[in-house]
Amino acid sequence: MINNWLYKSTALLAPKEQKFRLLLDQARLRNANMDITGYLHWEDGMFYQWIEWPAAELQIVERFIVASTSHKDLTVLSRNSAPSRQFSGWSMALGISDEASLFSFVAARGTTTVNQEDYVASILAFMNVQVRGSDHPG
Repeated sequence: MINNWLYKSTALLAPKEQKFRLLLDQARLRNANMDITGYLHWEDGMFYQWIEWPAAELQIVERFIVASTSHKDLTVLSRNSAPSRQFSGWSMALGISDEASLFSFVAARGTTTVNQEDYVASILAFMNVQVRGSDHPG
């Protein structure tokens, strides 16, 4: 089984900052070495991240994310396991609101944050649409 985790947090870095790009490159390398895949979206000072990994790495991955100084106020939106990955081949796909807005996508679907299951499904749908439109795994 593959564990997956969706969270949102307040970003302490912006995509145009060099430190953001450096941390993204480091995360992609670490993720590739640990068989971690996922999608990170930045919008309006917030991170939304879907991350998936083998069950054996659960504690390592969670500790690293929670301890990261690149964000604060982490809120877990979903924590599950599944037989397969959503973002196979992507050590960390990246979305930025300048290119596509998660908030607009969710609003267009009529989804609210009140129904957590629908909200999570809309976020994941957005991420999948973005990945399908890209040919550069990251």
